[in-house]
Amino acid sequence: MNQEKILQRIGEDTAYTFKGLHKTADILQFQYKLYLIVPIVFSIISLGFSNDLPDIVLKILAVIALVSTCCAIINQKEYEKITSYRKLADEYKKIYDETENYFHNNIFDKSEEIQLKKNILANKFDELTISKKAHCTTQNTIKEEMNLDWLKTEDGETK
Repeated sequence: MNQEKILQRIGEDTAYTFKGLHKTADILQFQYKLYLIVPIVFSIISLGFSNDLPDIVLKILAVIALVSTCCAIINQKEYEKITSYRKLADEYKKIYDETENYFHNNIFDKSEEIQLKKNILANKFDELTISKKAHCTTQNTIKEEMNLDWLKTEDGETK
């Protein structure tokens, strides 16, 4: 494989990886906030409308609030990784930007150096996996937010 194609491959890999890591962090952050907001909202509803709501509804709200709180506690270790996901994603973004710069400036002999940097990050990636939901939404996000035309081959297809 020639150096130009290697840079394109690295560019595509790092683009999808950094977007996937950011999406995973976004999803984890949303889940965490949801698990914390549900008990607050249900407590306010229970306190504010306790005379108007049947006891069974109040008990259901209490159970949902309890389950939500338990989910927040059980998944706490995952939520503590949000900053790490974002930091690693930013490192991949730097490699992506560097790769794109080398490609546009026809500095193809840097492909091995870039590949080495990417491999070093891949070791960190083992403990921070991209969630399935983030993986599914990443492709659409990339199409909306990024210009990856430089990754296309002569026939117009992304490699």
